[in-house]
Amino acid sequence: MERDELIGRLDKTFSVRDFDERNLQLSSLPLGYGEMLREYARRDFIEGPWNGLMLDNTDWIERVYLVVFPTESLLDTAIAREVERGAPGAMIFSHHLTDEDESKYLPIPIPEAQLKELREHRISLYICHAPLDCRPRMSPADALADALNLRDRERFGFHINGLAGIHGVISPTAFGQFAVKVAEACELPSLRYEQVRHNGHVARHVAIVPGDVDVAEFMREAQALGCDTCVTGTWWPYAPGDEADHARRKMRRLLPEITMNLIGTSQYGIELPAMRDKALAWFRDLGLETQLLRQLSPW
Repeated sequence: MERDELIGRLDKTFSVRDFDERNLQLSSLPLGYGEMLREYARRDFIEGPWNGLMLDNTDWIERVYLVVFPTESLLDTAIAREVERGAPGAMIFSHHLTDEDESKYLPIPIPEAQLKELREHRISLYICHAPLDCRPRMSPADALADALNLRDRERFGFHINGLAGIHGVISPTAFGQFAVKVAEACELPSLRYEQVRHNGHVARHVAIVPGDVDVAEFMREAQALGCDTCVTGTWWPYAPGDEADHARRKMRRLLPEITMNLIGTSQYGIELPAMRDKALAWFRDLGLETQLLRQLSPW
């Protein structure tokens, strides 16, 4: 498919210009990385919303790779597969701009050496962060809600310029059974005990809020909506540092007020269903060969 046709469809479907994350993304990157990136990224990405086509390395796209995070190992996998087939033109569709170490809460940007390899082997990169989070029927919350059979759904949780959360009802389900379903839907080998809080409710009215570290306000909103169970990425931060400390202080104040069951999956785990169950079908419906690249570790 011609690049302009595909990018036009993506930009329109996800309304990328409506979600400006430039300041947020720049503030999280290592000093000097944003300036270095100017050599590789499209000008309208750098000076625009930091969503959309970031690396414009080919005018013809035969294959699409889907990733939640652009980890070094997954980028290596995509590069190796393209080299093997002669690099006729491909694109990586990534939810996040950078990889992330949840134990440190630090973004891990794509190394310059890999930016060069992506250019050399005609692999473009499209970033779809908040636009995917807030896209009805395709968002991580929508995908997990489908997997968990939520009914009577409504959106909530303002994020950038849209609503990223979903709440709805399910047939009454014992908490343990529901937790197993969540882990299976997110392809997790298990749930981490420190991310699970059973407050004695049978799961009936469920909120799904993708995210990590600072989700206290989303949880408060979910409880006000009458939810008895809330599923998110990571509600208790692991990392050291001021930002995580601030989030922990907010959570300590909130927890005595929260009567919902809480389940934290992982940021990768809660966002994987959107790539697996939504984006994969979207690209294949366009006639594009599309491959989902899974991380070895969901943490």
